[in-house]
Formats: sequence, structure tokens, C-alpha cells
Amino acid sequence: KLLFDRKVINEFSFRYRLKLILLRLYFVLATRDIDTILVQTLSMQKCISLSLLSTPTFLRLPRFEESSPLELNSKSCRVYSSPTSAPLKLFYPASFLPHKNHSRAFQALNQVYDKLGPLLILYCTISSQELSSIYSRPGIVVPLGRLSRSEVFDYYQICDYLFFPSLCESLGLPLLESASFNLPVVASDLDYVYESCTPVRTFNPYSVLAITTSLLSLL
Repeated sequence: KLLFDRKVINEFSFRYRLKLILLRLYFVLATRDIDTILVQTLSMQKCISLSLLSTPTFLRLPRFEESSPLELNSKSCRVYSSPTSAPLKLFYPASFLPHKNHSRAFQALNQVYDKLGPLLILYCTISSQELSSIYSRPGIVVPLGRLSRSEVFDYYQICDYLFFPSLCESLGLPLLESASFNLPVVASDLDYVYESCTPVRTFNPYSVLAITTSLLSLL
């Protein structure tokens, strides 16, 4: 989906944008004689179909809960209750790519801190080096590095919200997984989010002010 989202491509460097454009061209040419394309979501289908030279049939793959149960063990039985103490713990499991929108998310956290103090803490799956390249305020963002699946499930269990400011996803697996842990979602106001979950808060992911306002509403 990233290849076909022309707005999101602008988040990348010129060199990476060129790579994505060439990959998009290759995909379009390679699918001229394809009869059927498998997609994960309806929004992905719409995004791709606008750029194709042909009119193939699209088949949407079933989500995992529609095809086979996700075996998460007993941790999936978490009973959610509203947080009663600060700081609230947010979890963002995502790689450090531009469309994951870490920079705007961290700016929003800064604004919350400047208004109310250290009432939020964000756990994210990036390295310390990646974090230091765009953010320097200590104690607000915790870089966890790459986690195993069981470790990701642990953070679903201990955190108060799944925070998902990504600009583009083909599916957004953490959004689906969060439901199994009764973990409320604060996420981008984009189609891929609504196709995967029912968020408790949404925001314009391109606006630091909108992200800030959404985070403040949690406090």
C-alpha cells in the first residue's frame, strides 16, 4: 500500500521516494496480465486500483480472527479498567520508518509535557540510537528495541493504551491484536484503523496539534 499512497511518499527522502516510485511502476507493469490480486483490506484495494492499467478481480484475505483463532495464552484474558494513576503508559510497536510518524508523535508528547508535566510515557520498539536521532528529552519515550512476539504481548498487558500514529498501513496487526488484550486504541483517523479496530480516540496524524489534543483528552 505504501507504494501507492502518494501523500505518504512525501515523508521519505528523495532517494527513497525514487525507489518507491520505481517499485510502483514495476508493480503496475507486472500486473497488466494478472487476473486476481489478493489484498488485506478494502482501503488497500482502493489505493492500488487507482494506479493499475488493468482491471483485475480483488480478493480480500480474511483477518486472522475470521480464519483461525489467535492463540495468545491466558494473557488475552486481561480485564481493562480505566487508568487511575499517572503516568499513563502508551505502547507503539512499530519500525523506525518515516511513515510510522515517530517525529510528530514525539513533538506531541513534548507539548503534553510542557502543558501538564510528565503524565505520559511512551514505550516504542525502536533503538536508543534511532530515538536519539530525533528526540532528546529524557524520561518520556522509552526505546525498547526489537521485541519478540511474547514481549510485545507483555506490553499489551501492562500498558494503558495502544498508541498508533502511523500514516499508512496495509493492515496494522497491533490494532487487531489489541482487541485480544482489551487494550484501548488511540490512533490515526485513517481508513486502515477503522478496518482493524474501534479506537477510543483518533486524530489527524499529520497535525502535531491534533495528536497533542487527543493525548491531552486521555488525562
